Amino acid sequence: MDDEGRAPSLVPVDQEPVQALTLLAGLAPGCLLRPPGGTPPTVVRHLVEGRLLYLRVRFPGGIPVCPGRLTYQAQRIDPEGHSGWLVLVTGPVRLVAEPDERDRPRIPVGPWSGEADQLLLLVPERLSVFRLAGVLD
Repeated sequence: MDDEGRAPSLVPVDQEPVQALTLLAGLAPGCLLRPPGGTPPTVVRHLVEGRLLYLRVRFPGGIPVCPGRLTYQAQRIDPEGHSGWLVLVTGPVRLVAEPDERDRPRIPVGPWSGEADQLLLLVPERLSVFRLAGVLD
């Protein structure tokens, strides 16, 4: 909210899937909105490759079985102007377990890396793009 108590608005934007994925590729790490077992959202690093989305994720205690579907959210918000983008991606997901396939996508692992990291492949079925519009005078 701004100094006068007005909140910025979230405006849906029609985007072709390729455009939405291109926008997603430039966004910061995101989070899973529907992680398995009702655990809190998990911070995820992502890589867009063609029409596929690779997610490098760490689930507390590991993840014994990969869920069938997930929703992933990434955003970029300018704290000064209260403007930016939010992209939601929903679709079927599978655990990438084969060593050759795991090593192919180059996803930055950031400060956490190790045995608990999982690589997921999400096939986008639904892409939603929102523009966060700053407060206008």
